[in-house]
Amino acid sequence: MIDRVIVSVQLPKLYHEYYDKIILLKIAQRVGRSTKVDDVMLRTTRVKYVRVCVEVNLTKPLMSKFRLHRRVWLIVYEGLSMVCFMCGCYGHTLDNCHLYPEPSMEMETNVDPAQPMGQS
Repeated sequence: MIDRVIVSVQLPKLYHEYYDKIILLKIAQRVGRSTKVDDVMLRTTRVKYVRVCVEVNLTKPLMSKFRLHRRVWLIVYEGLSMVCFMCGCYGHTLDNCHLYPEPSMEMETNVDPAQPMGQS
């Protein structure tokens, strides 16, 4: 069973003041073991996101966001299509999450089946 994998992680809309290799590696440490920062994006002034590579443990919940200087920033995992951000686990999506309650199909108990709908 594969329990660890190296993935590229996008940090969208991150302020350009955080485009520093040391800062980005510290942010990546929150996600997993950081391995690399995309240096090309650090030198570019107009990008929608910065990319870092991290090793994540697939047996533990993955982070979908992090807090930095009183703001919440999103995390986008590239190539991991089976991530559920309800429970944070890899291997299923929100549609199949055991933590996500299914819509209830309860019937009203005081209904007279002989009475037409909308009439009491």
